[in-house]
Amino acid sequence: MMNEVDSKSNNWQQALEIFLDKWRDLDYVEGVLVTGSQVVGTATQNSDVDVHIILSPNIDWRERGNELVNDTLIEYFANPVFFFQQYLDEDYANNSKQNARMFVIGKILFDKNGEVAKLVSQAKTYMEREFTKPDDIWTNVAKYAIWDEFDGLDDTYSAKQPTFEHSYHLFLQNLLIKYAKFMGAEILAHSKLYKFLSSEDFRLRYKIEQLPDNDFNAQFLQALQHKSQDDMYSSAKALTQLVLDKMGGFEIDGWKLRTPATGESRRMKHMSNKK
Repeated sequence: MMNEVDSKSNNWQQALEIFLDKWRDLDYVEGVLVTGSQVVGTATQNSDVDVHIILSPNIDWRERGNELVNDTLIEYFANPVFFFQQYLDEDYANNSKQNARMFVIGKILFDKNGEVAKLVSQAKTYMEREFTKPDDIWTNVAKYAIWDEFDGLDDTYSAKQPTFEHSYHLFLQNLLIKYAKFMGAEILAHSKLYKFLSSEDFRLRYKIEQLPDNDFNAQFLQALQHKSQDDMYSSAKALTQLVLDKMGGFEIDGWKLRTPATGESRRMKHMSNKK
């Protein structure tokens, strides 16, 4: 007798086959790769099926959509071969390997001319690339921003504003982004953050490297789980100090930043956009 897990597995695979019927034999479709939680074994009842449809290089359009097939949601991305490079470059510029990862952990369903296999090979190269660490100017600005954001959170906490918990989690996310970039580490989507920090199995399945600071990882994971506003505030304060110390220290008294007066200021750019 088929158990529930096998039944669900067959259900999404059968739905995917039905979905692909209208794509498989098109002349301009090079191949298809399925990826995501269904493939690596971390799917929940809300998980969809992620499908990449690779189009011939002479195609000048792309398409993204969702389709419900037998109660299974298929999310698909159809792109010409050459567009994949743009995905990889955009991700890399934002300290992300999301699209490269999707191809590396994915499963090729069919590949007419070997183009999908080439993309997987290209994705593996990007997975091995290290991110460039930011320069001193970026770091100086980031440290001020961290101090300023905690100062705002401090005000919200002291005034007992109802938005404190919302502000707290935004603060944590912004802090993580800045510190990860400073370390030259990957910045992950917030939806996967808790599993990333708490589960080695999850990191292995998705080929994600842990952040290179165990103290930060432990404190940040604890900060995500606090229920009391007092504990939240204490964690935010401790994390702020930890990160600023690791980034070289920071004192607000006397802080200044002098940079070349070149390029268009943000204020002038905003004004020109309003014309």
